[in-house]
Amino acid sequence: MTAFTLKMIALTTMLIDHFAHVFGGRLVFALVPAMRTVGRLAFPIFVYFIGEGFRRTANAKKYLTRLGIFALISEIPFDLAINGVWLEFGHQNIFFTLFLGLLAAHIYSTCINNYGRLFILLPLPFAAAVVLQADYGLIGVVLVFTCSIIESRTARLLALAIGGLALYYPMGEIFNAMMLIGYTCALVLLSRYNEEQGPRMKWLFYSFYPLHLLALAGLLVLYESLA
Repeated sequence: MTAFTLKMIALTTMLIDHFAHVFGGRLVFALVPAMRTVGRLAFPIFVYFIGEGFRRTANAKKYLTRLGIFALISEIPFDLAINGVWLEFGHQNIFFTLFLGLLAAHIYSTCINNYGRLFILLPLPFAAAVVLQADYGLIGVVLVFTCSIIESRTARLLALAIGGLALYYPMGEIFNAMMLIGYTCALVLLSRYNEEQGPRMKWLFYSFYPLHLLALAGLLVLYESLA
């Protein structure tokens, strides 16, 4: 499977997950956990390829800036769709998670290659994940960091697997078990990655996130006005 195919799977499953989240109370009850389970494929795929992008980019600062800008752009659409308000500071969108994880990776790689004294800054992105309550929390940021600094594909998949266990502990609960099954399916798909990029549509993958959240928020308003 190419990177493009895997990213399209991530976008599609994310849309399904967010649709279930936004319209969950208005859907057949049995559909919601199934849709949320499908949605768990998105995060590990995004994390894996954000790490790939960081290791391949010629300009890490530009990459970080782009993620930071989209984190800010996406916050109002995220809050409108997920929380039903213009701004809510108790839970931040996934771009903050990706940005903080890559920021930690950039600090780490800078310290390794040039300025060891900057290691004192390394805890800051992880602390920010807790303070800001970024999506997937501290574990999410650690996974982005790990997948950005580890070269071995096997080790990255192993780190994602361990992260899944941590995210959905205790696994004995039915909902967590279902979420872990969806998450694990993403790792199976990633193991089939053939290292080919496929069509390059960078801005589609960036812009889809805020645009689909705005669309879902608009659909919810329209639905409630007609109900």
